[in-house]
This record gives sequence, structure tokens and C-alpha cells, in this order.
Amino acid sequence: MSRYTKPPASVDVLIIGGGVNGCGLARDLALRGIKCAVLEKRDISTGATGGCSGMIHGGPRYLISDRNTTFHSCVDAGHIKRIASYMIFRIPFIVPVLKTEKRAKSRLEQFETFFAEYDKFSHLKDGKEHRRLTGDEVRAAMPGASDDIIGGVTFDEWGIDPFRLCVQNAVDASRHAATIHTYTEVTDFVVEAGVVKGAAWRDTITGERGLALARVIVNLTGPWSPTLLRKLGIEMKMRPGKGIHLILDRRLSNYAMHANALDGRSIFIMPHENSSLIGTTDDDYFGDPDDIPVTRDEVEYLFAGIESVLPKVRENRVMRIMKAVRPTIYAYGKLEDDLSRDYDVIDHERDGAKNLISMIGGKLAAYRLMCEDLGNRVADMLGVQTKSTTHERVLPGAESESSADDVAREFGISFHAASRIVARHGSNARNILGAAKDDDRKLMEICGCEPVTWAELEYCIKNEFVRHPSDLRRRCTAGTGPDQGRNCAFNIAALFAEHSGAQGSTTDHLIAFLNSRFRSSKFIASTSAAAETEITRMAYLVSGNIV
Repeated sequence: MSRYTKPPASVDVLIIGGGVNGCGLARDLALRGIKCAVLEKRDISTGATGGCSGMIHGGPRYLISDRNTTFHSCVDAGHIKRIASYMIFRIPFIVPVLKTEKRAKSRLEQFETFFAEYDKFSHLKDGKEHRRLTGDEVRAAMPGASDDIIGGVTFDEWGIDPFRLCVQNAVDASRHAATIHTYTEVTDFVVEAGVVKGAAWRDTITGERGLALARVIVNLTGPWSPTLLRKLGIEMKMRPGKGIHLILDRRLSNYAMHANALDGRSIFIMPHENSSLIGTTDDDYFGDPDDIPVTRDEVEYLFAGIESVLPKVRENRVMRIMKAVRPTIYAYGKLEDDLSRDYDVIDHERDGAKNLISMIGGKLAAYRLMCEDLGNRVADMLGVQTKSTTHERVLPGAESESSADDVAREFGISFHAASRIVARHGSNARNILGAAKDDDRKLMEICGCEPVTWAELEYCIKNEFVRHPSDLRRRCTAGTGPDQGRNCAFNIAALFAEHSGAQGSTTDHLIAFLNSRFRSSKFIASTSAAAETEITRMAYLVSGNIV
């Protein structure tokens, strides 16, 4: 069970930040038998991890300038594909060539040569080799593609739900020697004679405060690092980069497509479950990572680029916009796109803060490798000889294969619902549904547009560190369908009130969930869509007699 507990008074390692690196490091250390605790001021994966494109990719864009990053990304992507097999899904990308481009035919040859080189790396992650397509083949794969496309080249990548990846790392860590504490903010550090001994924390839900002491403190707060480290008088240089994604209300194709933005940058549109993602921007950002603005110019920038290959893309509705800040390593004089996606581990003993280390930079596709490296350094500091086993030991749910067809037949649920719960929980899906087999209501879906069962919701609340109703969106996509929670918000709030043990009425939790859901739609693409979203929100509140 993952009911709320306050942080322990003392651990070997205190990890600040609950993104993929915080959860990944906790698992790495816990499997070595090292006692650790994760403090996250919001929910798991609500920062840079939750706002990423969700790709365990090899990084062909780095092949020319940073082959080392491409190599390590492909190697680790292969490990992740094996240890998180049920979460991974294939994303075949198409790079089109338009007749309006200069030297279009020679450009097609150049792409084929380039991706032939990428094939040498792609096999490390079990990717398929590239293929050359005619213009008609591109349009058959991507309905609505431009008539100007004369051909294209495919390459293979893997997609993943970054929220589930974080949660399953955290769950596995908590089964060993780690504790996970969400909505727990570090307010200060405990320092004695230049040695960082621990941190003061505050529970942002209950207001409770306390101290957690540790032999090693690891800062994995990403773009929040400069603010956190200023509490110790440490100035950290970083090149934070803001990226946004537009999320469309439908799946346009089973293929992803590359496009050139107005300034020549590479952007894409790709499928994810029932929706499509358009991304991403990359702009220097030195504002508050807790309050990231989105401008209409950024939305227009993405749409203008994609409509060069999909002319009617604007006919689709933008449900919401994802936004996040990348904790990119500092470099002066480079364009944002040219910044390295490598990572850096910093020992702050050099800054007069012994026993404190930070890691910045990196990318989702190499998280496990980064955490193994960092785990080795922490183990050395503690004098622990145990090696990392995260590349060998599968995540919970990957112990055996589960067929969505078999699960659907066994429990009498739709194939769609079965495929989703298997993709989120793997072999554990049978245990979740099996616990509800005597209650047919729990096997029903909470909403017509997002097939989440009552049984899965209840399981997540009880076992996956859920402390706020909006956490369920990240655990099992509750409220993320085209209606954005309109038809299931009452169900979510009621079940949360019943099983979470959290204070507050169903109405309180409903308002909290709706505020969180509609906040992500605040910057949607058109004035009419924005008005429709706000009218829908207010209609829901009025119909519930809570305003």
C-alpha cells in the first residue's frame, strides 16, 4: 500500500525531485539496499518529465554533432524497452520531402544516406531499418498529407507514457529500501560546518513540517535547481529551455511526421493513444518554472510548421497544451537547438556544501543510464560496493506478458479498456481487475471517451502515491479524453473521497480536479475554442450546484 506517510527522520540518501531521474535514482539505490527517500513538492513527474514528448528515442538529430549522445540513448532505449516492455509502443516516423524545397530530389537521397547511418545505432534499441517511400506511399500512411510531397524516408522510434514510467520506478523503489513523498517541499537545508546534513520540509497539503537527515543529499529538481541551491548561497548556471506541445483531440494517423518550422527547426506531429501531439518549441526561458506562460505566437509557430505537410491540420481541435522547461546544461553563444542533450553531475563540495550533489541535463531516453552513473557515485560516497541492476531487473508488470484480448475475454471488458490497462500495468492488470471480479460495477468504464475502469482508479488511489484527484490523470489518464473530464469528474472526485483518506468533501475534490484539468486548456489555440472550454467548465460547476 502507498498510503501517505511523512518523510523518515533519517536515511542514507535524500533525493529532492520526483521526476524520472528522482524516481529512477530511488529505484537504483533501493535495489542496491541503500535506504533513501524522495521529496517532491508536487506530484510525481509534474515537471520536465511530464511535459516531454514521451519518446524513448535514439536521437537522430544529435547524430552529426553529438554521436556519443545518440549511441548512449540507443543503448539505454534498448534496456528500457526490455524492462518496461508493456509500456513501450512503436512510433514509425516519416521525414517527407516537398517539391517546393531546394534540390528536392538530392535532398531525398541525402536523407536516405543519413538514416542508413542511423540504422547502425537504431538496432541497439531494436528499431526497424529506414525505408524510402514515394509521395503516394506517404499520403497513404498519413491521410491529408500535402500533394507537394514527392517522397520520404521512414525511421523507427519508441514511445512511452512518461508518467507511468516514473510511477513504476517509484513503486519498485518503495518495495525495496525507498520511501516516496509527494506534495512535500524542501524549504531549507540543514548545514553544519560546511556539511549538508539534511533538509527541512513542508507538506503542502497538510502544512506539517519536519526535518529529514541524510548522509548524501541529491538535487534532481531540474529547472528548479538554481532556486533551490540559492538557499545555500550557490549560484548554478543553466540554459533552461521552454518547450510546448499542442494536444489534438483525435489520432490522425499511426505514423508520426516530421516538418520544418518557419525558422528551419525540426518539429513533428505524432500519435499518442487517442490523441495527436504537435511539438515542440525550444526557447530560452528564465522565468518561474511553476508558472510557464504560453503565447499565441508559439501556438502559431507549431501550426504553421505542421500545415506545410498537413495542410488541414488546423481543422482539428486543440484539447490542451503541455508546457515544461528543460534543465539544459549552460553554454554561451549557441542557439537553443544546438545545446547538448548530455548531462552533468556536480559535486557541490566545490561550493562549500559537502555531501550535496546535483545532476542536470540529459533526456528521457537515457534516464536509466544517467541514474546508474549517479547511483555509482552515491554508492562510492557511502562506501557501498553493490552494482546497479536496473538494466537486468524488470519494472513491476513486466514479469510476464499479458494479452489485451485475453484480459478482455477473462473479465468481460472492452478490448479498448483491456489494452489500456495492460499498457499501464502490464501483468498486474489481471490482479487489479481480479480484485473487482465480484463487483460488476468496478469493471465498468468511468467515461465513454476514456476507457478507465473503476477498479483501476481505486487501485491507483490505494497503491500509487495519489494525494490529489488530479494525480489520477497522470496515473491512468482519467479525465484526459476529448471531454477533458466533463463526463467523469464526479466519478473521479467521489471515488477519491471514498478511498484516499484525504480531508474534504466530494465537492471539494471535484473543484480541485476541474481547476487542474481546465488550467491545462487555458492557452488553447483559438478564441472560440477557449470560450467553449470555459463555458463547458462553468456549465459543469453550475449543474453540480457548486457555484
